Amino acid sequence: MLIPASIDDIELSLAVEQRFIDVCGTYQRLKHVQLTIPKDLQADLTLWRRSVVRFRSGDMRVSPDERKSLRRIAQWTLDVNCEMRNQPKQKLVWKD
Repeated sequence: MLIPASIDDIELSLAVEQRFIDVCGTYQRLKHVQLTIPKDLQADLTLWRRSVVRFRSGDMRVSPDERKSLRRIAQWTLDVNCEMRNQPKQKLVWKD
């Protein structure tokens, strides 16, 4: 079931998309191979991308599963970024 997305949902989705693209590009430049998405995140990636496409087309609704997927992709993207930069992993904290 789709519910109206908050401005935070929309902005976070678009910000994570940009960070995801940056992390993939940086990984490829550093390691000379493409970043592989773990199998356990494939479904999350699909749900998250679907919501981003919906937002870009003007439909500002999101499902609870897409919201959870966004959070998992955001955390994974941060983890990969920290790993590439030899920094300790940070845990994202969400206020619901």
